[in-house]
Amino acid sequence: SLLVGAALILVAAGMYGIARETSLFAVDAIRVRGASPALAAEVQRELHRYDGRSLVSLDAASVENRVAGLPAVRAATVDRAFPHTLVVRVVPELPVAVLRRGADSFLVSPRGRVIAPVPRGTHRDLPRIWLPTSTELQLGSFLGGGDGGLAARSLAVTCRSIIRLRS
Repeated sequence: SLLVGAALILVAAGMYGIARETSLFAVDAIRVRGASPALAAEVQRELHRYDGRSLVSLDAASVENRVAGLPAVRAATVDRAFPHTLVVRVVPELPVAVLRRGADSFLVSPRGRVIAPVPRGTHRDLPRIWLPTSTELQLGSFLGGGDGGLAARSLAVTCRSIIRLRS
């Protein structure tokens, strides 16, 4: 019985190795859930490098970190839908204000993250946070307290309070 048990373990290890190293479970589709069509397309472009890789050998945490690194993504979870599909669930950053720096405009999240540039005059329903033209901004970066981050976090708290009062 020990010999049969050892043989079964060897067969299972061999099958795992084959599944890991061959195209038997290769990624040929990436499905994005919870995102707008534009954000879903951006996530798919970011994950295009995983096309053809085995789902078995895929490091889900690495994929989640790569997606969460996109400026418009707050968090992501990855699931393998065998035999060939990678499913990514996205929690998008939600804008709480428009940052204005000179002629430039950017959406900012409640966490003070710079989400995306926007055309001037759009998103009129969001409050404006004015920054000096010398302020350095990068997409995906988090604003410090003096660079509008405190204002964005304060707006988020205020908006949540208003929503609770209306409920």
